Amino acid sequence: MRLFAYALREYDELGYMKEAASQLGFEFDWTSEYPTLDNASLAAGHDALCIITNPMPADLLDAFHAVGVKNLATRTIGYEHIDVAHARELGMRVANAPYPPEGVANYAIMLLLMAQRKVKLLARHSLAQDFGLHGKLGKDISTSTVGVIGTGRIGATVVRHLSGFGCK
Repeated sequence: MRLFAYALREYDELGYMKEAASQLGFEFDWTSEYPTLDNASLAAGHDALCIITNPMPADLLDAFHAVGVKNLATRTIGYEHIDVAHARELGMRVANAPYPPEGVANYAIMLLLMAQRKVKLLARHSLAQDFGLHGKLGKDISTSTVGVIGTGRIGATVVRHLSGFGCK
């Protein structure tokens, strides 16, 4: 199988892609550009596309179908950026990254806790040996009301996990 990866980051994703290609026995080409109608021809001769969060509307799917692409994989959990119904009409298979919602939810909660406790500010000041408290006191999450936008699998997991902290 030949795969073409769009929006591949050389500094971190390229190494993983090379390793996967070696282990799984596929060939790949890549670009750091996002897929567009202007660069869809880069995928000619490839069986599959690998993308990230960029929109994949019907006209772009048509362009890739026209150059022979039969499979589309997104390096994301969500796939709402892909017109899946149109891809199916074209006979294209669509796949997303299997990832447990707990991992993403816990990461989001970690970032929330870091923001509440001003971790970035504290780290910067501790490097300068400044251990004073002025302006550095964080907020206790258990006294907070937290809004979650989107309550799909990940959002619902965030809400469930945050309830353990006592927030509203």
